[in-house]
Amino acid sequence: MIDTVTTAMAELSNRRTPTSMNDVWMYPLPWLEEPSHRIFVGEEKATLSPEAAARIKKLQEFDLRFLEEQLTWKDGYSDTLAHECVEEYRKWIALHIAMHDSEFALAYFSGRQVPLGMPSRYIDNAWHRHILFTRDYTAFCGAVAGRMIHHNPCTRRNIATMNSSATQKAYRILFGDMPKIWNAHESFLASANNAGCGCGCSGRD
Repeated sequence: MIDTVTTAMAELSNRRTPTSMNDVWMYPLPWLEEPSHRIFVGEEKATLSPEAAARIKKLQEFDLRFLEEQLTWKDGYSDTLAHECVEEYRKWIALHIAMHDSEFALAYFSGRQVPLGMPSRYIDNAWHRHILFTRDYTAFCGAVAGRMIHHNPCTRRNIATMNSSATQKAYRILFGDMPKIWNAHESFLASANNAGCGCGCSGRD
């Protein structure tokens, strides 16, 4: 155990400090530079208000590497898995920003702000790790979303709302196809420990 922690700390100490937005966000989003605030993913187009586009761009600026450290040290994730979890968690927050945007909701969800179900235990675990830093998470939500993004665990009372179809649709509109990690459960990288909610959860304002 000591050797594992020592190795992890050595790897973290060798990581270089990010020098650009693209170093912080694994997946650069050039569409945010469009003056019309339209998102381009392949041949598809999606609309966001200027405010929502600015919020998502601000989301890129946050250094969330401490969450990668938490996932490697406390959950036994590899550096690669931890990084992917955190970057996809960042996109999860972006989905909430978009869904709360009236222009996006009107264009794709008949004007309704549909609850977003979380299909991935790995990304959910990254979310849990962030929430444990209560002050940081509260400030983060206020800065990028303008409101608290609450975690809504699955129970027998609300299991009907844990539908990930809206999450999948919004993700395709904004980012294209979902990586496999979004559909990951026990069968995906089974050697990694995870602390997901079990049957799923959702985010609500």
